[in-house]
Amino acid sequence: MGRGSAKQTVDVLSGPDGLLAGAQPGLNVVLVSTVSLEDLKTIRALTDKAGVGLVDCGVTGGPAAAYNGLVCLAGGDEPALGEVREVLDAFAKKVVYMGGPGAGMAAKIARNVVVYEVWMAGYEGARLAKAAGLDVRKLAEAIEASAEAVAGPSLWMNRAADPGSDPGEKALRQTVVGLLEKDLDAALDLARSLDVPLPVAEATRRSAEVLLGLKSE
Repeated sequence: MGRGSAKQTVDVLSGPDGLLAGAQPGLNVVLVSTVSLEDLKTIRALTDKAGVGLVDCGVTGGPAAAYNGLVCLAGGDEPALGEVREVLDAFAKKVVYMGGPGAGMAAKIARNVVVYEVWMAGYEGARLAKAAGLDVRKLAEAIEASAEAVAGPSLWMNRAADPGSDPGEKALRQTVVGLLEKDLDAALDLARSLDVPLPVAEATRRSAEVLLGLKSE
């Protein structure tokens, strides 16, 4: 079941004309709409009552959907996922099993946080650049050209949250914290001079040591 609200999903599943009214043994529903975990509980209650399997399958990479470019974040019982895996593989370039019921939807929700907060960071940078009299399109071109070398938002997600007792790792992170603070201090100084609010940059500056795992949250 694709894009839509939780209510639309419930409407499609329930009622005398709903999908579950004619459910046969062995049926599995794959939910790719993004809904809250509370709404997912309601939907799962319907499928459980009907004796139907449910795979909560958050998807990302929408623009590439027509070219088998989606990534599926799947949650649910492994037997149910096994039964629908061939279907998922037919339209996705990658299927990641995140865990039991609800794990796929929780993963998609977390993914959305990353996407939209990155957008906000881009908005702040563009606003500052525009206030400084810069060509925002040229800045975007430079950012895209350097993206591979700089790495994306998952850079620190791929490292241990805590550097532990490794002195080399701690030293690296302390160096990065110093660079982050220096660079964002310069950005915030410029923003103040231009009267441009940068709440994301300010929050990042305050949270530098937490971000790099050198201080607990």
